[in-house]
Amino acid sequence: LADSLYALGNYDAASDLYTKIREQAKGTPVAGEALLGLGWVSFSRKDWPQAAARFEGAAKELRGAPQAEAWLRASDAEFNAGSYAAAQQSYRQAAQVAGNPLTKSDAHMGAGWSAYRQRDFNQAYGEWGNALAVAPEDGPRAEAAYWMGWALFRQGRWSEAAQAYADLVRRWPGSHLLPNALVQEGNCLQNAGRCQDAL
Repeated sequence: LADSLYALGNYDAASDLYTKIREQAKGTPVAGEALLGLGWVSFSRKDWPQAAARFEGAAKELRGAPQAEAWLRASDAEFNAGSYAAAQQSYRQAAQVAGNPLTKSDAHMGAGWSAYRQRDFNQAYGEWGNALAVAPEDGPRAEAAYWMGWALFRQGRWSEAAQAYADLVRRWPGSHLLPNALVQEGNCLQNAGRCQDAL
């Protein structure tokens, strides 16, 4: 019922019910799931600090897929609050406990974005490389590869970035990122002084 109230946008009633469930189910996984629900209420209200705290609390009480989901959502709340270092740590926690490869890949992508926002482009490159390594599908793989090229570009590593984009074009020719990758490859080659190669 609390989930239904939340889905209908009745956040006050959902919050009251999640709180009651949490009190009645103390010490059980249901209490952790109720805290997760409270996190969603806070997230929907854009109360990022409260959402992050609730999701982290739920992550410490839950196990398995719900635990990974809680860490991932805590990360998102921290990221939205501009707490990029905290978000990066929470994304790493999500990646560590995630059993699902797509969740693990999403967590590494988030950690990469958190590093990027801190202007740590080398760390971003590494996290996006981790995402590429575990992504179970071509779409997320191509996205990770694209942003790895971008991280190299931001570091002024033009030739390496051009090669990263060329690899993306070769490996995932059907990707929606293909036009952007081709433009970026040309930009990198031009910046590397290899204008002839860019033509």
